[in-house]
Amino acid sequence: MKTRIVALFLSLAILLSLCSFAIAEEPTQLTICIGRRPYDSTESYSEKHWVQEVEKACNLKINWIELPEETMKEQLSSVLTNTNNLPDIFMCGNKMTDSIVSQNTGLWHVFTMDEIKQYAPTYYEVCEKYIDGWVDATTYPDGNIYSLMGSVYDSERHYSYGVLYMNYQWLKNLNLEVPTTLDELHDVLVAFRDQDANGNGDPNDEYPININLKYGQGQPLNFAALWGLPITNSIFYKIDENGNVTHAVDTQAFRDFLTYFYQLGQEGLLNLEGLSSTSDQYTAECDAMRSGIFGAWAPSYLITDTANAMQYDGLPKITVPGYEESFCHREFNHANRNAFVISKSCKNVEAALRFYDYISEPTRAIEVFLGEQGIFWDYVDDDYHYEMVYCPSQETDPEGYAAHVQKLIDAGYGDYVEKGIILDGSSLNYYNTVGCVDYGSLVLHAQNYDMTNYADGNVYRIATIRNITERGGYAPAMNTNIVPAEAQEEFDFMCDGLSTVINAFVSESILHGVTDESWNAYLKQLEQYNYDYYIEFFNNKLHNSF
Repeated sequence: MKTRIVALFLSLAILLSLCSFAIAEEPTQLTICIGRRPYDSTESYSEKHWVQEVEKACNLKINWIELPEETMKEQLSSVLTNTNNLPDIFMCGNKMTDSIVSQNTGLWHVFTMDEIKQYAPTYYEVCEKYIDGWVDATTYPDGNIYSLMGSVYDSERHYSYGVLYMNYQWLKNLNLEVPTTLDELHDVLVAFRDQDANGNGDPNDEYPININLKYGQGQPLNFAALWGLPITNSIFYKIDENGNVTHAVDTQAFRDFLTYFYQLGQEGLLNLEGLSSTSDQYTAECDAMRSGIFGAWAPSYLITDTANAMQYDGLPKITVPGYEESFCHREFNHANRNAFVISKSCKNVEAALRFYDYISEPTRAIEVFLGEQGIFWDYVDDDYHYEMVYCPSQETDPEGYAAHVQKLIDAGYGDYVEKGIILDGSSLNYYNTVGCVDYGSLVLHAQNYDMTNYADGNVYRIATIRNITERGGYAPAMNTNIVPAEAQEEFDFMCDGLSTVINAFVSESILHGVTDESWNAYLKQLEQYNYDYYIEFFNNKLHNSF
Protein backbone atom coordinates (compact mmCIF):
# COMPACT_ATOMS: atom_id res chain seq x y z
CA MET A 1 0.00 0.00 0.00
CA LYS A 2 2.84 2.30 0.95
CA THR A 3 4.55 1.57 -2.36
CA ARG A 4 1.40 2.43 -4.30
CA ILE A 5 1.03 5.73 -2.41
CA VAL A 6 4.66 6.64 -3.10
CA ALA A 7 4.25 5.71 -6.76
CA LEU A 8 1.08 7.79 -6.98
CA PHE A 9 2.84 10.72 -5.33
CA LEU A 10 5.73 10.47 -7.77
CA SER A 11 3.32 10.32 -10.72
CA LEU A 12 1.50 13.40 -9.47
CA ALA A 13 4.80 15.21 -8.99
CA ILE A 14 5.90 14.37 -12.52
CA LEU A 15 2.51 15.47 -13.88
CA LEU A 16 2.66 18.72 -11.97
CA SER A 17 6.18 19.41 -13.21
CA LEU A 18 5.08 18.78 -16.78
CA CYS A 19 2.14 21.12 -16.31
CA SER A 20 4.43 23.76 -14.84
CA PHE A 21 6.77 23.37 -17.81
CA ALA A 22 3.84 23.74 -20.21
CA ILE A 23 2.58 26.80 -18.37
CA ALA A 24 6.06 28.33 -18.37
CA GLU A 25 6.29 27.82 -22.11
CA GLU A 26 3.04 29.62 -22.85
CA PRO A 27 3.86 32.81 -24.84
CA THR A 28 3.58 36.12 -23.06
CA GLN A 29 0.84 38.27 -24.55
CA LEU A 30 1.74 41.86 -25.41
CA THR A 31 -0.45 44.45 -27.11
CA ILE A 32 1.45 46.99 -29.19
CA CYS A 33 -0.01 50.15 -30.71
CA ILE A 34 2.00 50.95 -33.83
CA GLY A 35 1.89 53.09 -36.97
CA ARG A 36 1.06 51.57 -40.33
CA ARG A 37 2.39 53.17 -43.50
CA PRO A 38 0.10 53.53 -46.54
CA TYR A 39 2.58 51.63 -48.74
CA ASP A 40 2.48 48.46 -46.61
CA SER A 41 1.05 45.57 -48.63
CA THR A 42 0.59 43.17 -45.70
CA GLU A 43 -2.80 42.73 -44.10
CA SER A 44 -1.31 42.88 -40.61
CA TYR A 45 2.04 43.20 -38.85
CA SER A 46 1.64 39.56 -37.81
CA GLU A 47 2.44 38.59 -41.42
CA LYS A 48 5.86 40.22 -41.31
CA HIS A 49 8.77 37.80 -41.08
CA TRP A 50 10.60 39.85 -38.46
CA VAL A 51 7.55 39.76 -36.20
CA GLN A 52 7.29 35.99 -36.46
CA GLU A 53 11.00 35.63 -35.71
CA VAL A 54 10.82 37.96 -32.69
CA GLU A 55 7.74 36.20 -31.29
CA LYS A 56 9.53 32.85 -31.49
CA ALA A 57 12.81 34.12 -30.06
CA CYS A 58 11.18 36.00 -27.16
CA ASN A 59 8.30 33.56 -26.59
CA LEU A 60 5.69 36.26 -27.25
CA LYS A 61 2.30 36.55 -28.83
CA ILE A 62 1.95 40.14 -30.03
CA ASN A 63 -1.48 41.62 -30.61
CA TRP A 64 -1.18 44.64 -32.88
CA ILE A 65 -3.23 47.82 -32.83
CA GLU A 66 -2.29 49.36 -36.18
CA LEU A 67 -2.99 53.05 -36.73
CA PRO A 68 -2.93 54.25 -40.37
CA GLU A 69 -0.26 56.91 -40.74
CA GLU A 70 -2.61 59.37 -42.47
CA THR A 71 -5.01 59.52 -39.49
CA MET A 72 -2.62 58.40 -36.78
CA LYS A 73 -2.61 61.62 -34.78
CA GLU A 74 -6.36 61.58 -34.30
CA GLN A 75 -6.57 57.84 -33.67
CA LEU A 76 -3.75 57.92 -31.14
CA SER A 77 -5.64 60.58 -29.17
CA SER A 78 -8.67 58.28 -29.20
CA VAL A 79 -6.67 55.30 -27.94
CA LEU A 80 -5.28 57.39 -25.08
CA THR A 81 -8.75 58.34 -23.84
CA ASN A 82 -9.33 54.76 -22.67
CA THR A 83 -6.93 55.16 -19.77
CA ASN A 84 -8.09 52.01 -17.96
CA ASN A 85 -7.31 49.69 -20.87
CA LEU A 86 -4.29 51.02 -22.71
CA PRO A 87 -2.07 48.92 -24.97
CA ASP A 88 1.03 47.56 -23.24
CA ILE A 89 3.39 49.33 -25.62
CA PHE A 90 3.27 52.34 -27.93
CA MET A 91 5.57 52.36 -30.99
CA CYS A 92 4.11 55.37 -32.74
CA GLY A 93 7.17 57.17 -34.07
CA ASN A 94 7.01 60.95 -34.17
CA LYS A 95 3.26 60.92 -33.58
CA MET A 96 4.05 60.19 -29.93
CA THR A 97 5.14 63.75 -29.38
CA ASP A 98 6.94 65.27 -26.41
CA SER A 99 3.77 67.13 -25.47
CA ILE A 100 1.67 63.93 -25.46
CA VAL A 101 4.21 62.26 -23.20
CA SER A 102 4.73 65.21 -20.85
CA GLN A 103 1.05 66.03 -20.51
CA ASN A 104 0.02 62.44 -19.77
CA THR A 105 2.79 61.30 -17.44
CA GLY A 106 0.33 59.36 -15.29
CA LEU A 107 -0.25 56.93 -18.16
CA TRP A 108 3.35 55.79 -18.60
CA HIS A 109 5.77 53.42 -16.96
CA VAL A 110 8.83 55.32 -15.67
CA PHE A 111 12.11 53.67 -16.67
CA THR A 112 14.94 53.51 -14.18
CA MET A 113 18.55 53.21 -15.31
CA ASP A 114 18.95 50.00 -13.31
CA GLU A 115 15.91 48.57 -15.08
CA ILE A 116 17.26 49.49 -18.52
CA LYS A 117 20.65 47.97 -17.70
CA GLN A 118 19.07 44.76 -16.40
CA TYR A 119 16.31 44.08 -18.94
CA ALA A 120 17.54 46.06 -21.97
CA PRO A 121 21.34 45.70 -21.76
CA THR A 122 21.77 45.69 -25.54
CA TYR A 123 19.88 48.97 -25.91
CA TYR A 124 21.92 50.44 -23.06
CA GLU A 125 25.26 49.37 -24.55
CA VAL A 126 24.36 50.67 -28.03
CA CYS A 127 23.36 54.06 -26.63
CA GLU A 128 26.44 54.27 -24.39
CA LYS A 129 28.75 53.51 -27.31
CA TYR A 130 27.15 55.46 -30.14
CA ILE A 131 24.70 58.11 -28.86
CA ASP A 132 26.27 61.11 -27.13
CA GLY A 133 24.10 62.54 -24.37
CA TRP A 134 21.37 59.92 -24.81
CA VAL A 135 20.35 60.00 -21.15
CA ASP A 136 19.84 63.77 -21.17
CA ALA A 137 18.04 63.55 -24.51
CA THR A 138 15.46 61.11 -23.14
CA THR A 139 15.09 62.59 -19.64
CA TYR A 140 12.05 64.85 -19.32
CA PRO A 141 12.23 68.10 -17.32
CA ASP A 142 10.58 66.35 -14.34
CA GLY A 143 13.62 64.06 -14.16
CA ASN A 144 11.91 60.94 -15.48
CA ILE A 145 12.58 58.73 -18.51
CA TYR A 146 9.30 57.69 -20.09
CA SER A 147 10.57 56.30 -23.37
CA LEU A 148 13.38 54.67 -25.32
CA MET A 149 14.72 55.93 -28.64
CA GLY A 150 14.02 54.45 -32.05
CA SER A 151 14.01 55.13 -35.81
CA VAL A 152 17.15 56.25 -37.69
CA TYR A 153 19.72 58.15 -35.63
CA ASP A 154 21.64 60.05 -38.32
CA SER A 155 19.94 60.48 -41.66
CA GLU A 156 20.94 62.92 -44.35
CA ARG A 157 17.81 62.22 -46.38
CA HIS A 158 15.66 63.48 -43.47
CA TYR A 159 17.58 66.76 -43.27
CA SER A 160 15.08 68.81 -45.28
CA TYR A 161 11.37 69.23 -44.61
CA GLY A 162 10.33 70.01 -48.17
CA VAL A 163 12.21 69.26 -51.40
CA LEU A 164 11.11 70.70 -54.74
CA TYR A 165 11.71 68.97 -58.07
CA MET A 166 11.57 70.20 -61.66
CA ASN A 167 11.20 68.22 -64.89
CA TYR A 168 14.45 68.80 -66.77
CA GLN A 169 13.31 66.66 -69.69
CA TRP A 170 10.54 69.19 -70.30
CA LEU A 171 13.23 71.88 -70.51
CA LYS A 172 15.03 69.81 -73.16
CA ASN A 173 11.80 69.09 -75.03
CA LEU A 174 11.19 72.83 -75.36
CA ASN A 175 14.83 73.91 -75.82
CA LEU A 176 14.76 75.94 -72.61
CA GLU A 177 17.64 76.93 -70.37
CA VAL A 178 17.61 76.11 -66.66
CA PRO A 179 16.03 79.14 -64.93
CA THR A 180 18.05 81.05 -62.33
CA THR A 181 15.87 84.13 -61.72
CA LEU A 182 12.21 84.66 -60.95
CA ASP A 183 11.65 86.17 -64.41
CA GLU A 184 13.31 83.20 -66.10
CA LEU A 185 11.24 80.82 -63.99
CA HIS A 186 8.09 82.60 -65.14
CA ASP A 187 9.10 82.19 -68.78
CA VAL A 188 9.71 78.47 -68.23
CA LEU A 189 6.32 78.05 -66.56
CA VAL A 190 4.59 79.78 -69.46
CA ALA A 191 6.32 77.41 -71.88
CA PHE A 192 5.29 74.42 -69.77
CA ARG A 193 1.71 75.67 -69.92
CA ASP A 194 1.52 76.41 -73.65
CA GLN A 195 3.86 74.09 -75.55
CA ASP A 196 2.83 70.51 -74.67
CA ALA A 197 5.88 70.03 -72.48
CA ASN A 198 5.15 66.37 -71.72
CA GLY A 199 4.80 65.62 -75.43
CA ASN A 200 1.55 63.67 -75.26
CA GLY A 201 -0.22 65.76 -77.90
CA ASP A 202 -2.40 67.65 -75.42
CA PRO A 203 -1.09 71.19 -74.74
CA ASN A 204 -3.63 71.73 -71.97
CA ASP A 205 -2.95 68.95 -69.47
CA GLU A 206 0.23 70.24 -67.81
CA TYR A 207 0.46 71.93 -64.42
CA PRO A 208 3.59 74.10 -64.56
CA ILE A 209 3.62 74.06 -60.74
CA ASN A 210 1.58 71.50 -58.83
CA ILE A 211 0.67 71.90 -55.15
CA ASN A 212 -1.54 70.09 -52.67
CA LEU A 213 -2.57 70.95 -49.14
CA LYS A 214 -3.36 67.36 -48.16
CA TYR A 215 0.00 65.93 -49.22
CA GLY A 216 2.69 66.87 -46.68
CA GLN A 217 5.50 67.47 -49.17
CA GLY A 218 3.24 69.27 -51.65
CA GLN A 219 2.52 72.36 -49.56
CA PRO A 220 2.75 75.74 -51.33
CA LEU A 221 4.62 77.14 -48.32
CA ASN A 222 7.65 75.09 -49.38
CA PHE A 223 8.16 77.68 -52.12
CA ALA A 224 8.35 80.52 -49.58
CA ALA A 225 12.00 79.53 -49.11
CA LEU A 226 12.77 81.47 -52.32
CA TRP A 227 11.69 84.62 -50.45
CA GLY A 228 13.95 83.78 -47.50
CA LEU A 229 11.23 82.15 -45.40
CA PRO A 230 12.12 78.68 -44.04
CA ILE A 231 8.53 77.83 -43.16
CA THR A 232 6.13 74.91 -43.54
CA ASN A 233 2.44 74.47 -42.84
CA SER A 234 3.37 73.99 -39.17
CA ILE A 235 6.55 76.11 -38.73
CA PHE A 236 5.99 79.86 -38.89
CA TYR A 237 9.21 81.48 -37.71
CA LYS A 238 12.75 82.10 -38.94
CA ILE A 239 16.06 82.40 -37.12
CA ASP A 240 17.81 85.67 -37.93
CA GLU A 241 21.49 86.49 -38.41
CA ASN A 242 21.82 87.21 -34.67
CA GLY A 243 20.62 83.73 -33.75
CA ASN A 244 17.18 84.78 -32.55
CA VAL A 245 13.76 83.52 -33.57
CA THR A 246 11.84 86.21 -35.41
CA HIS A 247 8.63 86.78 -37.35
CA ALA A 248 8.03 85.19 -40.75
CA VAL A 249 4.35 85.10 -41.69
CA ASP A 250 3.54 88.76 -41.05
CA THR A 251 6.42 90.14 -43.12
CA GLN A 252 6.66 91.84 -46.49
CA ALA A 253 8.48 88.77 -47.77
CA PHE A 254 5.47 86.62 -46.92
CA ARG A 255 3.10 89.02 -48.64
CA ASP A 256 5.36 89.15 -51.70
CA PHE A 257 5.42 85.36 -51.89
CA LEU A 258 1.61 85.13 -51.69
CA THR A 259 1.20 87.87 -54.30
CA TYR A 260 3.51 86.06 -56.73
CA PHE A 261 1.68 82.77 -56.28
CA TYR A 262 -1.67 84.49 -56.78
CA GLN A 263 -0.38 85.82 -60.09
CA LEU A 264 0.79 82.34 -61.08
CA GLY A 265 -2.66 80.99 -60.36
CA GLN A 266 -4.35 83.69 -62.40
CA GLU A 267 -2.12 82.89 -65.36
CA GLY A 268 -2.81 79.16 -65.20
CA LEU A 269 0.76 78.45 -64.09
CA LEU A 270 -0.27 76.95 -60.75
CA ASN A 271 -2.74 74.14 -60.06
CA LEU A 272 -5.29 75.99 -57.93
CA GLU A 273 -7.36 72.82 -57.60
CA GLY A 274 -4.57 71.52 -55.40
CA LEU A 275 -5.85 73.77 -52.64
CA SER A 276 -8.89 71.52 -52.29
CA SER A 277 -8.05 68.20 -53.99
CA THR A 278 -7.00 65.03 -52.20
CA SER A 279 -3.47 63.70 -51.79
CA ASP A 280 -4.44 60.77 -54.03
CA GLN A 281 -5.34 63.20 -56.81
CA TYR A 282 -1.98 64.94 -56.39
CA THR A 283 -0.16 61.62 -56.58
CA ALA A 284 -2.10 60.58 -59.66
CA GLU A 285 -1.38 63.89 -61.41
CA CYS A 286 2.33 63.58 -60.75
CA ASP A 287 2.33 59.93 -61.80
CA ALA A 288 0.60 60.91 -65.06
CA MET A 289 3.50 63.30 -65.82
CA ARG A 290 1.34 66.41 -65.62
CA SER A 291 3.54 68.34 -63.16
CA GLY A 292 6.46 70.53 -64.20
CA ILE A 293 7.49 71.39 -60.63
CA PHE A 294 6.22 69.70 -57.49
CA GLY A 295 7.22 68.85 -53.93
CA ALA A 296 7.83 65.28 -52.75
CA TRP A 297 10.15 63.13 -50.70
CA ALA A 298 11.54 61.99 -54.04
CA PRO A 299 10.07 61.89 -57.58
CA SER A 300 9.77 58.09 -57.49
CA TYR A 301 7.59 58.28 -54.40
CA LEU A 302 4.84 59.66 -56.64
CA ILE A 303 5.85 58.40 -60.08
CA THR A 304 5.72 54.64 -60.55
CA ASP A 305 7.63 54.49 -63.85
CA THR A 306 11.33 54.78 -62.99
CA ALA A 307 12.23 56.34 -66.35
CA ASN A 308 9.58 59.01 -65.87
CA ALA A 309 10.73 59.72 -62.31
CA MET A 310 14.28 60.18 -63.59
CA GLN A 311 13.17 63.15 -65.69
CA TYR A 312 13.08 65.19 -62.47
CA ASP A 313 15.83 66.70 -60.39
CA GLY A 314 16.05 69.30 -57.65
CA LEU A 315 14.80 72.81 -58.34
CA PRO A 316 17.83 75.03 -59.07
CA LYS A 317 18.57 78.16 -57.08
CA ILE A 318 16.07 80.80 -58.14
CA THR A 319 17.14 84.34 -57.27
CA VAL A 320 14.35 86.58 -56.00
CA PRO A 321 15.34 90.28 -55.93
CA GLY A 322 15.84 91.50 -52.37
CA TYR A 323 15.81 88.04 -50.78
CA GLU A 324 18.17 85.12 -50.12
CA GLU A 325 16.77 81.61 -50.28
CA SER A 326 16.31 79.95 -46.90
CA PHE A 327 14.99 76.40 -46.70
CA CYS A 328 13.69 74.78 -43.53
CA HIS A 329 15.59 71.82 -42.14
CA ARG A 330 16.27 69.71 -39.09
CA GLU A 331 19.37 68.00 -37.74
CA PHE A 332 20.78 64.73 -39.12
CA ASN A 333 19.67 63.23 -35.80
CA HIS A 334 16.32 61.86 -36.83
CA ALA A 335 15.87 59.47 -33.90
CA ASN A 336 12.62 59.74 -32.00
CA ARG A 337 13.08 59.81 -28.24
CA ASN A 338 9.50 58.53 -27.74
CA ALA A 339 9.74 55.51 -30.02
CA PHE A 340 9.08 52.94 -27.29
CA VAL A 341 6.70 53.81 -24.47
CA ILE A 342 5.28 51.31 -21.98
CA SER A 343 1.91 52.10 -20.45
CA LYS A 344 1.01 51.56 -16.81
CA SER A 345 -1.54 49.02 -18.03
CA CYS A 346 1.32 46.68 -18.97
CA LYS A 347 1.41 43.71 -16.58
CA ASN A 348 4.78 42.40 -17.76
CA VAL A 349 7.22 45.27 -18.09
CA GLU A 350 10.16 42.87 -18.09
CA ALA A 351 8.83 41.02 -21.16
CA ALA A 352 8.15 44.33 -22.90
CA LEU A 353 11.68 45.55 -22.27
CA ARG A 354 13.23 42.25 -23.32
CA PHE A 355 11.29 42.48 -26.59
CA TYR A 356 12.69 45.94 -27.32
CA ASP A 357 16.15 44.88 -26.24
CA TYR A 358 16.03 41.94 -28.66
CA ILE A 359 15.27 44.21 -31.62
CA SER A 360 17.86 46.78 -30.45
CA GLU A 361 20.90 44.71 -31.44
CA PRO A 362 22.29 46.84 -34.30
CA THR A 363 22.03 44.24 -37.08
CA ARG A 364 18.62 43.08 -35.97
CA ALA A 365 17.43 46.70 -35.74
CA ILE A 366 18.13 47.11 -39.46
CA GLU A 367 16.41 43.79 -40.15
CA VAL A 368 13.32 45.04 -38.34
CA PHE A 369 13.61 48.23 -40.36
CA LEU A 370 14.19 46.69 -43.80
CA GLY A 371 14.26 42.87 -43.74
CA GLU A 372 16.99 40.23 -43.61
CA GLN A 373 20.65 40.98 -44.13
CA GLY A 374 21.99 39.62 -47.41
CA ILE A 375 18.56 39.55 -49.03
CA PHE A 376 17.41 43.14 -48.71
CA TRP A 377 20.54 44.94 -47.53
CA ASP A 378 24.17 44.36 -46.57
CA TYR A 379 26.94 46.15 -44.69
CA VAL A 380 29.52 48.32 -46.42
CA ASP A 381 31.82 48.58 -43.38
CA ASP A 382 32.14 47.36 -39.80
CA ASP A 383 30.47 50.40 -38.23
CA TYR A 384 26.91 49.49 -39.22
CA HIS A 385 26.81 51.47 -42.45
CA TYR A 386 24.72 49.54 -44.94
CA GLU A 387 23.27 49.68 -48.43
CA MET A 388 20.22 48.16 -50.08
CA VAL A 389 20.42 44.99 -52.14
CA TYR A 390 18.42 45.75 -55.28
CA CYS A 391 16.85 43.39 -57.73
CA PRO A 392 18.73 43.45 -61.07
CA SER A 393 16.79 44.65 -64.08
CA GLN A 394 14.78 41.92 -65.75
CA GLU A 395 15.47 43.52 -69.13
CA THR A 396 19.24 44.09 -68.91
CA ASP A 397 20.17 41.26 -66.53
CA PRO A 398 17.56 38.47 -66.77
CA GLU A 399 19.81 35.89 -65.09
CA GLY A 400 20.55 38.19 -62.16
CA TYR A 401 16.87 39.03 -61.90
CA ALA A 402 15.91 35.36 -61.83
CA ALA A 403 18.56 34.58 -59.21
CA HIS A 404 17.37 37.41 -56.96
CA VAL A 405 13.74 36.34 -57.28
CA GLN A 406 14.71 32.76 -56.42
CA LYS A 407 16.58 34.03 -53.36
CA LEU A 408 13.41 35.75 -52.22
CA ILE A 409 11.36 32.60 -52.75
CA ASP A 410 13.90 30.44 -50.90
CA ALA A 411 13.80 32.89 -47.98
CA GLY A 412 10.03 32.55 -47.74
CA TYR A 413 9.04 35.66 -49.67
CA GLY A 414 7.26 33.88 -52.51
CA ASP A 415 4.03 35.69 -51.72
CA TYR A 416 5.82 39.02 -52.24
CA VAL A 417 7.10 37.85 -55.59
CA GLU A 418 3.58 36.80 -56.60
CA LYS A 419 2.32 40.28 -55.72
CA GLY A 420 5.10 41.92 -57.74
CA ILE A 421 6.72 43.45 -54.66
CA ILE A 422 10.37 43.38 -55.77
CA LEU A 423 12.94 46.02 -54.83
CA ASP A 424 14.00 47.59 -58.12
CA GLY A 425 15.45 50.80 -56.71
CA SER A 426 12.25 52.79 -56.49
CA SER A 427 9.55 50.54 -55.06
CA LEU A 428 8.06 52.10 -51.95
CA ASN A 429 5.77 49.28 -50.91
CA TYR A 430 8.65 46.80 -50.86
CA TYR A 431 10.55 47.83 -47.75
CA ASN A 432 7.46 49.21 -46.01
CA THR A 433 5.93 45.76 -46.43
CA VAL A 434 9.01 43.80 -45.40
CA GLY A 435 10.07 46.03 -42.54
CA CYS A 436 8.91 48.55 -39.99
CA VAL A 437 9.93 51.89 -41.43
CA ASP A 438 9.82 54.75 -38.88
CA TYR A 439 8.16 52.70 -36.11
CA GLY A 440 10.94 50.29 -35.09
CA SER A 441 14.03 50.21 -32.93
CA LEU A 442 17.10 52.44 -33.09
CA VAL A 443 19.01 52.19 -36.37
CA LEU A 444 22.41 53.83 -36.01
CA HIS A 445 22.90 55.03 -39.58
CA ALA A 446 20.77 55.74 -42.60
CA GLN A 447 21.61 53.57 -45.56
CA ASN A 448 24.48 54.41 -47.88
CA TYR A 449 23.64 55.21 -51.48
CA ASP A 450 25.40 54.73 -54.76
CA MET A 451 25.04 58.35 -55.82
CA THR A 452 25.26 57.32 -59.48
CA ASN A 453 22.18 55.10 -59.15
CA TYR A 454 19.56 57.57 -60.30
CA ALA A 455 16.95 54.81 -60.39
CA ASP A 456 16.86 55.21 -56.59
CA GLY A 457 14.72 58.22 -55.72
CA ASN A 458 16.63 58.87 -52.51
CA VAL A 459 19.71 59.64 -54.59
CA TYR A 460 17.84 62.56 -56.14
CA ARG A 461 16.72 63.71 -52.72
CA ILE A 462 20.17 63.59 -51.14
CA ALA A 463 21.82 65.19 -54.17
CA THR A 464 19.31 68.04 -53.99
CA ILE A 465 19.83 68.48 -50.25
CA ARG A 466 23.60 68.51 -50.70
CA ASN A 467 23.33 71.09 -53.45
CA ILE A 468 21.22 73.41 -51.30
CA THR A 469 23.61 72.89 -48.38
CA GLU A 470 26.68 73.71 -50.51
CA ARG A 471 25.17 76.95 -51.76
CA GLY A 472 24.22 77.97 -48.20
CA GLY A 473 20.49 77.73 -48.77
CA TYR A 474 19.45 76.18 -45.44
CA ALA A 475 18.40 78.19 -42.41
CA PRO A 476 19.65 77.29 -38.90
CA ALA A 477 17.73 74.41 -37.35
CA MET A 478 15.71 74.46 -34.14
CA ASN A 479 17.09 72.28 -31.34
CA THR A 480 15.34 69.09 -30.26
CA ASN A 481 15.28 69.81 -26.51
CA ILE A 482 12.19 68.83 -24.52
CA VAL A 483 9.94 71.71 -23.53
CA PRO A 484 8.77 71.61 -19.88
CA ALA A 485 5.20 70.33 -19.60
CA GLU A 486 3.79 73.53 -18.10
CA ALA A 487 5.35 75.66 -20.87
CA GLN A 488 4.05 73.30 -23.54
CA GLU A 489 0.55 73.33 -22.04
CA GLU A 490 0.53 77.13 -21.98
CA PHE A 491 1.73 77.24 -25.59
CA ASP A 492 -0.94 74.78 -26.73
CA PHE A 493 -3.60 76.92 -25.07
CA MET A 494 -2.28 80.30 -26.20
CA CYS A 495 -1.64 79.31 -29.83
CA ASP A 496 -4.57 76.98 -30.40
CA GLY A 497 -5.94 77.75 -33.85
CA LEU A 498 -2.96 79.85 -35.01
CA SER A 499 -1.84 77.38 -37.67
CA THR A 500 -5.41 77.16 -38.99
CA VAL A 501 -5.55 80.94 -39.37
CA ILE A 502 -2.22 81.10 -41.21
CA ASN A 503 -2.90 78.18 -43.56
CA ALA A 504 -6.38 79.47 -44.35
CA PHE A 505 -4.93 82.87 -45.24
CA VAL A 506 -2.38 81.21 -47.52
CA SER A 507 -5.13 79.41 -49.46
CA GLU A 508 -7.37 82.47 -49.60
CA SER A 509 -4.52 84.70 -50.78
CA ILE A 510 -3.39 82.31 -53.51
CA LEU A 511 -6.98 82.05 -54.74
CA HIS A 512 -8.06 85.69 -54.45
CA GLY A 513 -4.95 87.78 -53.92
CA VAL A 514 -3.79 89.96 -51.04
CA THR A 515 -5.31 93.41 -50.54
CA ASP A 516 -4.51 95.96 -47.88
CA GLU A 517 -7.86 95.13 -46.31
CA SER A 518 -7.29 91.35 -46.23
CA TRP A 519 -3.71 91.77 -45.04
CA ASN A 520 -4.68 94.08 -42.16
CA ALA A 521 -7.51 91.76 -41.12
CA TYR A 522 -5.06 88.85 -41.16
CA LEU A 523 -2.57 90.77 -38.99
CA LYS A 524 -5.32 91.35 -36.44
CA GLN A 525 -6.04 87.62 -36.43
CA LEU A 526 -2.38 86.87 -35.78
CA GLU A 527 -2.55 89.22 -32.82
CA GLN A 528 -5.72 87.54 -31.54
CA TYR A 529 -4.12 84.11 -31.82
CA ASN A 530 -0.94 85.27 -30.04
CA TYR A 531 1.63 85.15 -32.81
CA ASP A 532 4.01 87.32 -30.75
CA TYR A 533 3.78 84.75 -27.96
CA TYR A 534 4.46 82.02 -30.54
CA ILE A 535 7.71 83.75 -31.56
CA GLU A 536 8.72 84.26 -27.92
CA PHE A 537 8.07 80.58 -27.15
CA PHE A 538 10.36 79.33 -29.90
CA ASN A 539 13.01 81.88 -29.03
CA ASN A 540 12.98 80.48 -25.48
CA LYS A 541 13.22 76.98 -26.90
CA LEU A 542 16.16 77.95 -29.12
CA HIS A 543 18.05 79.46 -26.19
CA ASN A 544 16.96 76.87 -23.58
CA SER A 545 15.53 79.65 -21.44
CA PHE A 546 12.25 78.26 -20.17
